[in-house]
Amino acid sequence: MFDTVKRHGGLGHKLLKAWRLYRQSGVRGVYHRIRALLGIPTAPVPRTYVEWVRQYDSWPPHRLAALQTKLGNMPVQPRFLVCIPGGNGALRRNTIESLKKQPYTDWILQEGAKPSDADWVLVLYPGTLLAPHALISLVIELQRDPEAHLLYGDEDFLGPDGERYSPDFKPDWNPFLFYSTAWLSSVYAVRRQYWAGQAANGTPELTFLRTLLGVLERVDGNRIRHVARVLAHRPGAERDSERCSAPPPTDEAAALLQAHLMHKGVAATVSVEAAGYRLQYALPESAPMASIIIPTRNGVALMRQCVESIFAHTEYPAYEIIVVDNGSDDEHALAYFAQLAEQCKIRLLRDDSPFNYSALNNMAVAHAQGDVIVLLNNDIEVIGADWLREMVSIAMQPEVGAVGARLLYPDDTVQHAGIILGIQGVAGHGHKHLKRTEYGYQHRAALAQNLSAVTAACLAVRKSVWQEVGGLNEPDLKVAFNDVDFCIRLLQAGYRNVWTPYAELYHHESASRGTEDNPEKRARFAHEVRYMQKCWANELMDDKAYNPALTLEHEDFSLAWPPRYTS
Repeated sequence: MFDTVKRHGGLGHKLLKAWRLYRQSGVRGVYHRIRALLGIPTAPVPRTYVEWVRQYDSWPPHRLAALQTKLGNMPVQPRFLVCIPGGNGALRRNTIESLKKQPYTDWILQEGAKPSDADWVLVLYPGTLLAPHALISLVIELQRDPEAHLLYGDEDFLGPDGERYSPDFKPDWNPFLFYSTAWLSSVYAVRRQYWAGQAANGTPELTFLRTLLGVLERVDGNRIRHVARVLAHRPGAERDSERCSAPPPTDEAAALLQAHLMHKGVAATVSVEAAGYRLQYALPESAPMASIIIPTRNGVALMRQCVESIFAHTEYPAYEIIVVDNGSDDEHALAYFAQLAEQCKIRLLRDDSPFNYSALNNMAVAHAQGDVIVLLNNDIEVIGADWLREMVSIAMQPEVGAVGARLLYPDDTVQHAGIILGIQGVAGHGHKHLKRTEYGYQHRAALAQNLSAVTAACLAVRKSVWQEVGGLNEPDLKVAFNDVDFCIRLLQAGYRNVWTPYAELYHHESASRGTEDNPEKRARFAHEVRYMQKCWANELMDDKAYNPALTLEHEDFSLAWPPRYTS
């Protein structure tokens, strides 16, 4: 239960945190971070993207020459056929000029050539200016995965003065996020055998999307590879540090997505929202039963608020509530629980053993009658009528593991918009404390997407999938990080976890558990941290739904100083 963890003070704790920073960041930059953690003054670190580019993403001639030397020993050196869908006039000419400046020269333009004349098709959004290392970076990625079907990269915008801004540091292939934006990248490359040809005419945005959808209908999603480098710069008339790389949503693009989903046999409707696109998945004719499991000890006020909000605001009809009473001894709570047990939708289970969140939920799942398990904290308050339908409909998709919700503090700021692995040593909540009305980094606080983990404060998963991976880890993770561990094991089993902003609830965070305020709790928490860092070291350092150019120190999608690039 990730959300029960609270930070606590003391020099020993600061040193432990410093060690975690060392583990997550390596040697570079740790000196200044440890000094700051221990309260020792240090020179301010520049935090602008312009300075970040200067330090970590500039490509002087000697650096490009080193890449070319490295390239000479690489066995895979493909020829690219360049396609610019919907491009004409000055935009097209500018893109071609940036191609001519590439040190990697084995490419040909589409005019007068056929896909069979090349190994890969390079697709560029009209007006895109390639970074000097773009083609070499694609070729280097092919050395890592010679079986890749499609490659794409990161991007940013270029002002009239030549200054770069608004970087889009993307996750690895993220199908839910793609459907929420109708955008992958302004530069991607696909093997010629999966090339569907240039799509019909239209605006550059629609032509580019038609072309991409034709490719995605052919390639294996498991063979799509993300090149974690800024490969392209898009021209921007006005500088906006919060600009989203995806074009604004339109009805025409929504119709293309809808047709694509129908072709793939996915029963979902696509609608236009302010931040992007929303997919609403169809439910089976008979709505699956959802078992809502709520552990508690006493906490009558919280339980009353939680249960009454479920009854008052949940439109989804097929659910049961399982209240797990963990040794309550307050007479008012016991009386209230007895009243609840008399209602037809509610069952009461009693377990007087010492608090073990994982064990309590595992026990309750064994008694659950539903096809979908919904873990719910007793400090959750339902505020949106569609929350359960949204979560169940996504959880029923065969490729989906856990589904998480958008949780808000009572002051209408974000508490949970998905969990990012590696933040502050183990995991953190992305976009924490963002205003409810704000879209966040590249609109990701307002779009359904795949994430590596979601909080068990409100989590849905098919019961069969829960049983397949063995539920929550009782021996090692009694209180903290059991949801993170569970979600990682779902990833290992081949499922994709999903966070949706369309299931929205209030979270009166940790009101029932309090802080880690005694030696026993602190020792238990330290053990759980060590377990996660030992068991999932690689996963915590490389969250596939995040980007190595984004920070592991904060929860705001700000820049990493330095980025965690591997080469």
